[in-house]
Amino acid sequence: MEKSSGAELLKIVAKTEPIACRVRALREKQRPVVFAHVIESARSFLVAVLAGELPQTLWVICPNVRTQEFLHESLTNWLPGALFLPEAEFLAQENILPDQELAAERLAILGQLEEAKHRHV
Repeated sequence: MEKSSGAELLKIVAKTEPIACRVRALREKQRPVVFAHVIESARSFLVAVLAGELPQTLWVICPNVRTQEFLHESLTNWLPGALFLPEAEFLAQENILPDQELAAERLAILGQLEEAKHRHV
């Protein structure tokens, strides 16, 4: 059996009918498009497949920080340039300022997205 690169594997999976059908729906702006029953460990692979097939910036919204960190860590195996937008701090107390480093990191990522000549994940 031949060894295939990660990029080739992503292309092969993108051509399978269940994925290709949903990619077509996304390109034709049919919403919502659902990928049901994707186990957690396969989500980063699915995101990488979609990123390879869609021409626009792809945002991945996670239900919590732990899921976000796990997905990003796994995703960088397939897409080393994937960006990570840290969680915004929503403080219950009015007199406490948010972490300046975290705010600066978020602004830097958003600035990168705004100035980008190419798409991001």
